[in-house]
Amino acid sequence: MAITQFVSSSDKKENSKLDAFLGDIDLNRLNAQSLLQKDHQAEYGQFFTPPLVSGLMASMFAFYKNKIHVVDPGAGVGSLSAAFIARVITDPRCPKEISLTAYECDKDLLKYLNNTLLRCKSL
Repeated sequence: MAITQFVSSSDKKENSKLDAFLGDIDLNRLNAQSLLQKDHQAEYGQFFTPPLVSGLMASMFAFYKNKIHVVDPGAGVGSLSAAFIARVITDPRCPKEISLTAYECDKDLLKYLNNTLLRCKSL
């Protein structure tokens, strides 16, 4: 199990930068998925959430505080976390501080998850 946590600033970012970011995260997802056997994915209950679904799910979050903390249990490669961060930092009510804790028990995905979280932190 891995726990990764970070805090991001509330600066708003350009949509083109976020589109490129989310595209890179999706390539990360596809790369990780292609390396795993189907039985391995079934054993771990892995879905590798595609960007349209991640974006839809991220759009359902509501936040009204200056500081938020999100937990992503079973984070996989971090697609949902990345979509959430991208959605939050473009919202006019963007919190001043975002803290994210992501859990993943599949050691084969940790490098992909860490890559995603580092990319989120750099936004």
